[in-house]
Amino acid sequence: MAATVTFAEFQKLIERGHVPAVLVVHGEEPFLARLAVDLLKRRVLTPGSEAFDFASLSGGETSAEAIAAQAATAPMLSERRLTVVYEFERMNPSQKQKLLEHIGPPGGAACLVLVSFGRLRIEQVREGASRPSRGARLCEARGRASPVARSQNG
Repeated sequence: MAATVTFAEFQKLIERGHVPAVLVVHGEEPFLARLAVDLLKRRVLTPGSEAFDFASLSGGETSAEAIAAQAATAPMLSERRLTVVYEFERMNPSQKQKLLEHIGPPGGAACLVLVSFGRLRIEQVREGASRPSRGARLCEARGRASPVARSQNG
């Protein structure tokens, strides 16, 4: 089931503690994309835990397996681990497929954020994905630096 989420709605969800297992942030304003990541850091990470429970990767330079491994690493000081992949749009389709296959049903201790600083259609996120995550609800956001969430909270 797909639903549209504005950036303001995303902020309200995060403030209420509804942190998605998988989030795609895209838009033409990098400031808002960075703001979305900062909101997630403040909500997900325990102060002082960033060195242990946060990973920042580049989609154009990192394999799907490396991203999945980072996301699957158990958090040490926070309840959840936050993994951010910048330049998600630079991943080749086969790597996107592998990544989406590694993403399991929501509900674990991971929060995976895929960031694109340009316009991104949800089809580009799913491009080449033969088996999407089970049990995940995909919410497409439109507009400037809008989040797209796979939420465990239905």
